[in-house]
Amino acid sequence: MHSIDGQYLKGTKSLIYDPMHDLRTMYEKCLELTEQMYEDEIDELGNFDFYPNPPAFSDIGIIALSLMAESASIDSENLLFSILRSDYQKDFPNLPDRSRFNVRRRRHRERIEELCKRIGMCLGKQKTIIDLIDSVPIPVVKNSRERSYRICKQEEQTSPRKGYSAVDQRYFIGYKLHLMVDEHGVTNEMQILPANIHDM
Repeated sequence: MHSIDGQYLKGTKSLIYDPMHDLRTMYEKCLELTEQMYEDEIDELGNFDFYPNPPAFSDIGIIALSLMAESASIDSENLLFSILRSDYQKDFPNLPDRSRFNVRRRRHRERIEELCKRIGMCLGKQKTIIDLIDSVPIPVVKNSRERSYRICKQEEQTSPRKGYSAVDQRYFIGYKLHLMVDEHGVTNEMQILPANIHDM
């Protein structure tokens, strides 16, 4: 098992990462799941698209790397690539450039979301008792600009509204993210609605 110690700095903020997981093992598991799901759509090199010069890191590898980062709660690409290049260089010899990884990951965004949903459905089969429902406020404009703001007001049905946050005990203008999660922590449903929509 790899051990990663130390701090990874970005500007003036320090990002400390001390995982309990082996990222290479996590990547291989994610790669296996990706191959199983898309075995009928990929070529022998693991790519969805035709490349005149096939990349050293396949399309399913990009998807698996994205899933691995999410599984390890690594939400910073700078941090992810710093860790892989410093502590896992031998395990990922064909690691793409970060900007190229970004472009290809965006290209396969829908496939990544679909795979996450399928994994969630499999995990969700374990649930037996309860679902948890909660909402998170998403303010988009300061209350002082209530009468003059124009952001997101192109469509009347989706424009931000004034709502109340019980957690902060204050009013805000924007939206609410409503989540339904089972007792295993798997998100089953989510929806973004104007802030004046009641949680019920």
